[in-house]
Amino acid sequence: MAIHWLDSETVTELNKVALYEGERHALNPGSDLEGALNRPWTWHRYEGVSSLPTLAAVYAVAIVRAHPFQDGNKRTALLAIRAFLRANAVRFDYGAYDKEAAEMMTAIARHEIEVDELAEWIESYSE
Repeated sequence: MAIHWLDSETVTELNKVALYEGERHALNPGSDLEGALNRPWTWHRYEGVSSLPTLAAVYAVAIVRAHPFQDGNKRTALLAIRAFLRANAVRFDYGAYDKEAAEMMTAIARHEIEVDELAEWIESYSE
């Protein structure tokens, strides 16, 4: 199975979509967006991870914790989950803006949740 990966251009566009009116679209100085986006590939290549929900979770954790954008990092991470899964023919539907989804992204930022638990949550909303 060939996995379709997200690139920085796609995630940058997702950040633009995620922003609320008045928020600024810009990379944080010294941010490592590329490094964050390479993490799922590394897990796949060197750890043998092929579970799409797990790789989507790695994307989300990497984006949230790298904080590459001025605004909207958690919302961008949530959109990245959906975009990655969609690119790989998996439907991820947590509903319209959902409080649970927002809480999951905030839990990542607070280091209250790790990849495995997030992957289980993603899988529960995937078909």
